[in-house]
This record gives sequence, C-alpha cells and structure tokens, in this order.
Amino acid sequence: MKYTRSTLALAALFAASSLQAADTAKTEGTAQPPAPQKSTRIATVNGKPYSLGLFEMFYAERLQALQAQNTPQLQTQTLNDFMTMIVAAQEAGKLKLDKREDVQTALQLQRLQVLSNATIAYMAQKEKVTDTELKKAYDELAERAKQTQYKARHILVKTKAEAEKLIKKLNSGADFPTLAKDDSLAPNAADGGELGWVDSTQIPKPLAEALSKLKPGHYAKEPVMTQFGWHVVELEDTRKAEPPSFDAVKPQLTAILKRQKAIDELVKLRDKTLVDVNPEVVKMKRSKGEDEKKK
Repeated sequence: MKYTRSTLALAALFAASSLQAADTAKTEGTAQPPAPQKSTRIATVNGKPYSLGLFEMFYAERLQALQAQNTPQLQTQTLNDFMTMIVAAQEAGKLKLDKREDVQTALQLQRLQVLSNATIAYMAQKEKVTDTELKKAYDELAERAKQTQYKARHILVKTKAEAEKLIKKLNSGADFPTLAKDDSLAPNAADGGELGWVDSTQIPKPLAEALSKLKPGHYAKEPVMTQFGWHVVELEDTRKAEPPSFDAVKPQLTAILKRQKAIDELVKLRDKTLVDVNPEVVKMKRSKGEDEKKK
C-alpha cells in the first residue's frame, strides 16, 4: 500500500466534509454540494475497499476519546492511524491470528457490546420522559452540583522535609507565590502554584481535605502527601458552585433518563428470559484470581 502525505490530507478532509456539511449549510445559509455517501470508498488496501462511513465512525470515536476539536491536522493523523489499523488487521488475517481462541473471544465480546449498545439506543428513542421526571432528575443534579469550590495555591516537592522547610519560610513571612515559582515541581510553578477554582472531585482527596479545614488567606501548617509528592497548600477563597440552568441540561437529562428506562426494560426482559448460568465456574474463576493476588 502506497500513499503520500498530500493524498492523506486530501482524503481526510474529504472524509470530514460529510461531518461538517450540515452544520456549514445551517450557519452560512447557502447551498452546499451534496455530502459523500457513507458507502463511498475512501481507500482500497490490498484490493479490499473501505468505506467513508467506517472512517467516519472511527473518527467520531477519536474525537470523543480525545475531547478534541475537529481540525485538518487531527483528520490527517486519524486517517494515518486508520490506515495503519487496516494494515495490522489484514496482517492478522495472514498470520491466522483471528483463529486464536483469545482473539475470537475478544471479537465475540465486542460484537455483543456493539449490538447491546445499538439495542439500548433504539429502545431509548421510543421511551417517553415526563416533565415531572425531568424536574426530579434536575433537582438531584442541582443538589450534587452545590458543592464548595476552592481558590487555592500549592507547592509540590519530593520530600516531607522540603515541605516543612517551606512552611517555616512562610511562618517567617515569605511570599507563597514566590516560593512556588522557586521551589515547586508542579507544572503551575510559573503561575505561583495557582490552582484556580477547583472542587473536591478535581484534586487529590488529601488536598481537598486540607483545604476544607482552612480559612481563606491561610495555609496548612503541615505538609500534605499525595501520589505526586508532598504539598504545601494555601487557601485564597471559597465559593458555592452554581448548578447549570434547567434549560441548559434538559437535553442531556432527557437522553440519560431515556437510556435508563431502556436499560430497565432490558433488565425486565432478562428476568423473564430462561437463563442457565453456571455459578460454580464464576466462583472458581474468582477464587483463582484471589489466590494469585495473595501470592
């Protein structure tokens, strides 16, 4: 298989055009050329054709996984990865790796997952959500969202002794941001150790616990240990987080509730289905794993 960088770039842009065409037409209000069909061939590898729809799905999963923006650079890189994946998969066929038991099991599991997700999505479309259900879900979300946020700074060092020395300097009147710039190993050292506004879910638990005990304008008198090292932490201010508006999250809540209703229906269907499970095998596998951990 041979292809050039320019070919890849053009192909990737061509592939992404179908993703962008509808939005572009809406925003510009002008007539757009028809988007390529999903069945359109995007590449032929060793004589086997691969469709635009297949690449689009691969690209959409990449965007979601990276939480990235749709850019020509990402399109090109993703198409490179797509082609590499195809070559690797074809090579697996030549090596007869698809005949291996573990590979067949993995393929079977993936097929079950895809079909299961498709069923849930199909059933969810048919579910209805009432305003009462939406309001209840929003109230629960809003209550969880009302947590304390901390505006804080920290200094990260390797040892407890280093952290204790820094605390002594602070006790003597040293400036916290200056110490952070000079001594912190954290990426935000140049910003004076500024963490910005964070809540307890965004920082390691020991840091959150230390901040919860401080008053604004004070620093912890004892070093705080996390998996990253030892921290000296200072609390600048606190505030209560404001939950998003009902209208802002209504579409997401609707989708979540519909999906949950679909899953509930599937659970009922499962309970009515004749299932013959061998619990002893599950116990044996679990026991074997636990024994290996003990070793």
